[in-house]
Amino acid sequence: YIDVGNTSGTESPHMVRVSPDGQYWYVISLTGNSLQKYRASDDGFIGEAILGVKNWNTFTISNEGQKAYVVDWSAVGDIAVVDLNTFSVEHNVGFNYPHGSTLNLAGDTLYITQQTASSKLYKIPVNDFSGFTEVNLYTALPANPLNPHEVLFSPDGAKYFVTCQGTSELRIFQQGTDQLLAVIPVGEL
Repeated sequence: YIDVGNTSGTESPHMVRVSPDGQYWYVISLTGNSLQKYRASDDGFIGEAILGVKNWNTFTISNEGQKAYVVDWSAVGDIAVVDLNTFSVEHNVGFNYPHGSTLNLAGDTLYITQQTASSKLYKIPVNDFSGFTEVNLYTALPANPLNPHEVLFSPDGAKYFVTCQGTSELRIFQQGTDQLLAVIPVGEL
């Protein structure tokens, strides 16, 4: 076990990701206030970006490993951009229950699911968060919200995959056009 977090209480570590070069790993906690960086070779603590206490849930690391996009799953959610070398933080507030996060292959667009009572995701240019668009994840309005949870790109970047908690399915989309390619039922929990 590795102790993480910066308080004496339980912070509930929620997501761990490894840097693209495999040299570092990062962790956020549901009730914590930071994104922490550790060395992969010996699990030594490197440093942390103080984000403030919110409902930090997921994050994704830029392709070159210089930035992290950390997501606060709240009604007026925050997407914090963290410089992974200096630990400086830029907050971008105003997103409706953002959750799952990933970058496209070019690294210029952040894809973030709208998890609660929604059937959409955000596409956010990393150089201008105000220029985001919302993508409907359905061709016909579903009876229940899809409640998209996570999003991930195929290795070649041509498609992205969205897990949908509200309908127990995986949806596959064409990158660029956001055309729905397939719906795969995965069964009830």
